[in-house]
Amino acid sequence: MLFGKLLPTEGNFFVMFNQHADCIVNAARAFSQLVAHYSDPILRDKYNQEVINAEHAADRVTHEVNRMIHKTFITPIDREDIHLLASRLDNVIDSIDRKSTRLNSSHMSESRMPSSA
Repeated sequence: MLFGKLLPTEGNFFVMFNQHADCIVNAARAFSQLVAHYSDPILRDKYNQEVINAEHAADRVTHEVNRMIHKTFITPIDREDIHLLASRLDNVIDSIDRKSTRLNSSHMSESRMPSSA
């Protein structure tokens, strides 16, 4: 079948979007734990590293999405939309990473942290 040869044989973009979303969830969970254990510098560093690792994994997914955009002849949705979605997903996890790094490096004492009143 000639038409079947035009369909993408690899590069399931929706699977990659789900992988990216999983990275975001992992980063958000680690960030939540960083905040919950802020007073413990060892745990704070541990959870910050987990955010960094999730962000690096997400960067690999973004790179793969962009590679597949250029390699796939027929994409399931517009190339621009695929690129925009991957970029926006990457922005979310980059934001979590920046906040985590900033919070981890600020080393505020509990007396300086805002109260939850």
